[in-house]
Amino acid sequence: MLKAGFFQPERTSFLSLNQSILNLAKALLLYAVFFPSLHAAPDLGHVKVYLQTVDLGTGVEAKYGHTQLRVVDTRRGSDNIYTYAMYDPSIENFVMKFLRGELLYETGSMPTSRSLGFYQRLNQPVYEDLLLLNSAEKVRLVQLLNSSMTGHNRYYRYGHFRKNCSTKLRDILDKATKGRLSGLTAQKYTPFTYRDMVREHNATTVGLGLLLDILINRRADKQLTYWEHMFLPLQLRENLRLMPAVDDSGQVIASSILGQGRIYNPGATPTANYFRDYVVVWIFICLPLLVMGYLMTTLPYMGWSFSVFGIYLAAYSVFSTIFGVGMIFFWADTIQLIGYHNANLWLFWPTDFVYLLYAGPCILGNLPTRPTRRFLQWMSALHLVALFSCLVFLSLGVIVQNISSVMFTFGVVKLIIHALILTVRR
Repeated sequence: MLKAGFFQPERTSFLSLNQSILNLAKALLLYAVFFPSLHAAPDLGHVKVYLQTVDLGTGVEAKYGHTQLRVVDTRRGSDNIYTYAMYDPSIENFVMKFLRGELLYETGSMPTSRSLGFYQRLNQPVYEDLLLLNSAEKVRLVQLLNSSMTGHNRYYRYGHFRKNCSTKLRDILDKATKGRLSGLTAQKYTPFTYRDMVREHNATTVGLGLLLDILINRRADKQLTYWEHMFLPLQLRENLRLMPAVDDSGQVIASSILGQGRIYNPGATPTANYFRDYVVVWIFICLPLLVMGYLMTTLPYMGWSFSVFGIYLAAYSVFSTIFGVGMIFFWADTIQLIGYHNANLWLFWPTDFVYLLYAGPCILGNLPTRPTRRFLQWMSALHLVALFSCLVFLSLGVIVQNISSVMFTFGVVKLIIHALILTVRR
């Protein structure tokens, strides 16, 4: 009896606890059945989101295109563009801040009509695609857009390859889709590098791709994943085209998240020919220097050949000095990692301005004084040693930066000029 009396209260308590749990489960079930709107994602059927991709333009700032979102809210009667590429060109030291990687870009919005009017004046095609987002994805996207427009989130430090209008939008779409975009692209590699993209997208302007090739280092030779490749707006659009659309339960409802689309300002994309830069350098620099060198060594009393050589040498001195100083600057005083430790410093020296001492007398049809000429001949010998050392290190794999195009063009120019300085007599 003592035993039974002892355990009776505990048994009663246990039955009471079971009854409480059962009642709570019934309440939760009724809550889920009769009040689903309280825990489901808000209905944003009246909101439509479009991806707008601006094609390439001819201006320097339009070489890579642009991407932005269009959000149409029929209930509120709003139609706005969200963009991640707003900046103030009037700020103090704008150019230096851009070069040093310290320029702040701003998230902004504007009426769609204003944005389309801007690109219509520039005659740049704009591709617009409806984003087939489910309710949860649309809610997350709207929240992320609103968050990026407030406080410190509105500003970000611009980085050409890793933080620009396209990568910012890519990251937001990836978060809105719970990582589906990165899951499809982050571990798959393209056959391209950043250097390939710089060359291709700047080749519409003669020489620009080749000049930028000098200023970027071995980090530009990294093979790109499809995720990294989306720093280009057109590539963001292409990768989104390959991502399926899903409903709230995760079931595929369309083969692409990009739905019905249209084109504003249809026109032709600027054509690029990177190899044209090689032709330009060889026709207008290398071949004339070879001709001048032949005339200066075989017919040393033809003063005009010395004058032409002096003009080329003066241009080379200024060009090499500017790029040598520029590469030192990018290495020492910028947070742009793409400029550190550039192998092209083997070819372009900040001290090459001293060759103006040789160019000046040549322009007048003479050679500099013997002491000056002897000093510059020693400098030229060092240049040639550096050039051949660079070739050796490149063949051994010590230098991993892709400097083939620079070596094939400016390396040849350097070889001709310094060989002439060492051999020409009068």
